[in-house]
Amino acid sequence: MENIEEYKRMFLFMYRELLRHYDYFKSIHNHHKKAIENLLKKKKKKVLFEEYEFIRAQYSFYYVKIYNILGDFQEDAISYKKLTDKGYIKKFSLKINERPENVRALLNEYQRQRNWASHFSIADGRAKTQDLNIVNDNGQIRIDTPKYVDLALFIDQYHANQAELENIKLIEKYILDDYFSIFKKKIKVKRKKYRMIGTNALEISYKSYKYSKTSKHSKAKKK
Repeated sequence: MENIEEYKRMFLFMYRELLRHYDYFKSIHNHHKKAIENLLKKKKKKVLFEEYEFIRAQYSFYYVKIYNILGDFQEDAISYKKLTDKGYIKKFSLKINERPENVRALLNEYQRQRNWASHFSIADGRAKTQDLNIVNDNGQIRIDTPKYVDLALFIDQYHANQAELENIKLIEKYILDDYFSIFKKKIKVKRKKYRMIGTNALEISYKSYKYSKTSKHSKAKKK
């Protein structure tokens, strides 16, 4: 990043993307709440696995996006953690207020969660195969798909994600404080819905991927 104006643009972009994905995450959370209320009303004690997995998959997608926006610490990252790291503080003489220990711990946790969610690791393999016979007596790989999920798990999942929403709102407060501390201005937000996403969304994705191939992080991996 060459100058403070580009830094400012990247900071605002980071915040905008956080708000967008927070809204999507909250929308799924509201759908989850309605599903639980409907099941309780019908006095059900289990949930179809397909419904559980549909909601879980959407949560997981936005989890990873939010973890990246807040905790990605790769060299070319523009996450909140990276943009407020000592490298940029020194480079642009930024004035950023000291964070309390719980906020620093939460940002570090976002970095760890980001790395965990983005990698297919030994840790994942050990956790998920310790009590599982991958191959049966006939030498066949087992792929077991449950039919139902306990309603208690479905409700626990909701409460865990409620805590995630609250954590994001906590971090948002410090993002706004830091922006004001650096630029002496408040960020104003206006939410607006538009009718349709066009094919230009694919073009933007292609450009983003093309730029990523020339990034320092990408070149470092090839060595």
